[in-house]
Amino acid sequence: MTSEPQTDYKTLIEKLQSDIEGLKTQLFYLVNTKIEFTNTELEATRLELQQTKTQLNEVLTEQFVGAVCAFAMPEPPLGWLECNGQAINRIDYARLFNKIGTTFGAGDNETTFNLPDLRGVFVRGWERIAGGHDSGRKFGTYQNDQLQTHSHTDSGHSHSGSINSNESHSHSASTSSAGSHSHSGNTSSDGLHTHTGNF
Repeated sequence: MTSEPQTDYKTLIEKLQSDIEGLKTQLFYLVNTKIEFTNTELEATRLELQQTKTQLNEVLTEQFVGAVCAFAMPEPPLGWLECNGQAINRIDYARLFNKIGTTFGAGDNETTFNLPDLRGVFVRGWERIAGGHDSGRKFGTYQNDQLQTHSHTDSGHSHSGSINSNESHSHSASTSSAGSHSHSGNTSSDGLHTHTGNF
């Protein structure tokens, strides 16, 4: 027989089981608390980022509403309209209507308004303050071509040629009409020949 006191294994096992259950409970609480905290934090961050993204998109979108841009493609990209003068709905395109109104046409005067018609024309800057190159022109209006009176000068020059005989021959020339102008020339008579021109 041993002189050492006998260990009550049953009691020890029960205590260990109790400790283990308690530890599991504490770990479960800590883990769940951490998960809940992390989820809350992530959700708050996600919402904040989403709100920031939404605000940024609104700012960027608002800045481009009414802008005119050139694209190297036959069709405008998503979210853009072709500047072809068409009438579009004032409600469907409320943000654009709030920007340009009826500057380029009132549509049916009730439910639509017109886009600018830039087909085949150049876009030029508008002079907001008088005193520059194009004062007095109303914003959004078109300006017709202006071909100012001008002239071309030419210093004297000559054309020469030769033939081997004085036999009958002819000279001809043609030009297209391009404004008021004239052609003149002279030749000495030397044998039977003609000069024809279509001016």
